[in-house]
Amino acid sequence: MKQRGILKLPTYKLVPHPENPRKDLGDLTEMTESVKKHGILQNLTVVPVDRDGNNVEADKADKYMVIIGHRRLAAAKAAGIEEVPARIVEDMTHEEQLLTMLEENMQRSDLTPYDQAQGFQLMLDLGQTVEDIEEKSGFSKTTIYHRLNMAKLDKETLKEKQDDDSFQLTISDLIELEKIKDVEKRNEILKRAKSSSELKYQANSAAKEEEKQEKFTKITTILEKLGINEMPKDMNYWQCERLYHIPLEEYGNVEIDVTEGEEVYYYKSWDSVDIYRPRQEQPSEATKEESKTFEQYKRAQKDVQEANNRFVESRKDAIEDIVFGSLKATNEETAARALWQCILEFGDTVDLEEMTGYWMDIHGLEPEDPDEAEEAFNDCKDEVFELSYEKQFALILTHTYLPAPIRIYNATLDEDAVEKYKVLDKALANYGFTPSAMDKDITSPDGELLRVFKKRNDEYKN
Repeated sequence: MKQRGILKLPTYKLVPHPENPRKDLGDLTEMTESVKKHGILQNLTVVPVDRDGNNVEADKADKYMVIIGHRRLAAAKAAGIEEVPARIVEDMTHEEQLLTMLEENMQRSDLTPYDQAQGFQLMLDLGQTVEDIEEKSGFSKTTIYHRLNMAKLDKETLKEKQDDDSFQLTISDLIELEKIKDVEKRNEILKRAKSSSELKYQANSAAKEEEKQEKFTKITTILEKLGINEMPKDMNYWQCERLYHIPLEEYGNVEIDVTEGEEVYYYKSWDSVDIYRPRQEQPSEATKEESKTFEQYKRAQKDVQEANNRFVESRKDAIEDIVFGSLKATNEETAARALWQCILEFGDTVDLEEMTGYWMDIHGLEPEDPDEAEEAFNDCKDEVFELSYEKQFALILTHTYLPAPIRIYNATLDEDAVEKYKVLDKALANYGFTPSAMDKDITSPDGELLRVFKKRNDEYKN
């Protein structure tokens, strides 16, 4: 690059670079006042360009594009200064211009995290490594990776949430979104969430669901390699013989022994994969109608069972996340009072010994040696005693019996349970929990799921 030294250039000939990473120059009031008193004390860096913005030699320049000093130029113009000192650099490539602006801007403390994110991404696009960015920006690799993940989010949605004072979006919220691998899902949650706590809850839930689906994929991939395919939609699992039951948590220990060429299928349920073999006997013509009615009843029953499971498990997961601290309330005192109300509503008792047992249970602490078990129990008791009221109350609720909203045995809504869940959901709302559309349907006397199940139940029983 050729430098023509430092010259005084008229401000009307200086133009901002159209790709300046810093989109918002911020408040220039203080800088403008300083420029009025002292002038421009630090040179700008500019490149000579023609009318179309193409690089030219300095003696052929129609104007000069600013590389470093955009705020100084804006303050000078606001202060009415007509000339500023500038270092002219010729033959600076487009890539060099961008990298120079990025390196200059990345070190500014008042740059917004999203501008940093865009800048880091652009540096990567220009061939820089994370190590290069770390050295030039002064940020740690961890921060750089967080910012690069932020750059993947939808720009308009992110700006909308940042500008919404009632939302109070924080960097920690955006880091929570990183738990989700699917960027489209991140953007969906960012757009849908109505508050910071709701975003964190939904991000946590989506990450768990993503992990669950990954486990399903690992199990079914193993099974399909063994020649076991998914059960056809026109086949009913209740008319088959179950050979294996594989809980998702045991996906790493799948051991299946089937005869080559044997007709077996896998079937995915809420939290497991089962392997079935069709029974040999076929229904006679006389029982086909009865069989059809039974199949419709079982299908409706399965839908309700899975909805019941989702309903209860989502609340159990949220309560456990409060204990572990991965879900936090905006106001801890308000949240603690609401959780206490749940304890009263569900008829639980507060007992330090029982709570210690719960604590050991959710942490998987089960020493076989009696002396070690006693020592672990005493240590855990101290830990539980030191927990906040909020976490202690949530710990009690981890072992509260949560009934299913719809009773399977008689296809009716458990209205007493529904009223209790209203209290629980109100408490969990402090942590961003929001009932799903299915949750609302399953707890409604007029819900579609209950209506269909009741109809099929009546047809089958009669």
